[in-house]
Amino acid sequence: GYIMISSLVSCPNSGLEELCLVCNGSFGGKINDEIVIAFASALQNNNSLRKLDFCSSSRRVTKRAWDTLANVLCNSTSVETMHASNHALQNLGIVWDYHEGVVAHLKLNQNEVKADVSRKKILQYHFSNGEDNVLELVKLEKKILPFAIAWICRDVDGLSLLYRVCRTIPSLFENIALVAMAKKQKCC
Repeated sequence: GYIMISSLVSCPNSGLEELCLVCNGSFGGKINDEIVIAFASALQNNNSLRKLDFCSSSRRVTKRAWDTLANVLCNSTSVETMHASNHALQNLGIVWDYHEGVVAHLKLNQNEVKADVSRKKILQYHFSNGEDNVLELVKLEKKILPFAIAWICRDVDGLSLLYRVCRTIPSLFENIALVAMAKKQKCC
């Protein structure tokens, strides 16, 4: 039934954009944790499915299954896993009150520019956990760091992180200020 269909969704080359699961009990029965988790697993490799309608019978799905789906939409283990998360799925059909994380990720995914979706997820979930994650920027190569900072402050969403970077690692900017002052003195 539904588990077999989920395996088709896992194909990275799938062009399927919408899938509505009929919940009349004749095909695959009621939607449950096993089915939601199977589709969540399939969505890890899928970049085309925008709408997956689990239909109204998915009220039987528990927090465990919704947590699994939320993790696929935004795996906050690392920057790399967040970037590789599913940024395509935008809609689960009807309005749900199931899981705040799933709802938030689906809303973010509605942005058509997927690089921005990835960036917002990284800013919201990776760098929102305090100074430890900000300190990861110190580990970057010096030639990459300016690009990372430009990426952070590309729009208003990154400004609070930029402030935290300045407060946490002021030495990054002291060196920049010294170089700028030295260049100014050479010019005059």
